[in-house]
Amino acid sequence: FFGNHSNTETIEPTFEGYVENAFYTNAVVFGVIRTRLALFSEATFKFRRLSTKKLFGDPALSKLEKPWPGGSTGELLARMEQDASLAGNAYVRDCGDYLERLRPDWVTIVSIVDTDPNGYSRRQVVGYLFEPHDVDRPDVEFYPVDQVAHWSPIPDPLANFRGLSWL
Repeated sequence: FFGNHSNTETIEPTFEGYVENAFYTNAVVFGVIRTRLALFSEATFKFRRLSTKKLFGDPALSKLEKPWPGGSTGELLARMEQDASLAGNAYVRDCGDYLERLRPDWVTIVSIVDTDPNGYSRRQVVGYLFEPHDVDRPDVEFYPVDQVAHWSPIPDPLANFRGLSWL
């Protein structure tokens, strides 16, 4: 299942390469990403009432407002923008009582080909394989698609689901 390369999509060329060779060492790239995430992280989550078009908050948004202990909406959005800028993708897992950012180069999108209601084949994401290169968390884990939010603001034209870094 995971060995078939056509059923998986990983980050290309490398997340670490962009971080080390562009973000850490290139002041222009750092400044552009910093400016983008400073603006993006100012957003807030709201619902819109259909009848009046008014925006309103709700306790259902609390996990986005406090995504992890000590975290805020701004920090969540800043990390997502940073990951999307450098890797083309941001992944956030719902852990039940809080959210967890998944480092994008440790995530592989897993898909299968199945049949739609009309009898035609289609490819669809079934989950995400998380392979941390971390001594504190050495195990590979598979998360079903309903546990992970995947944001890829610039679609990669050579992939079905993966995003593309603007770098």
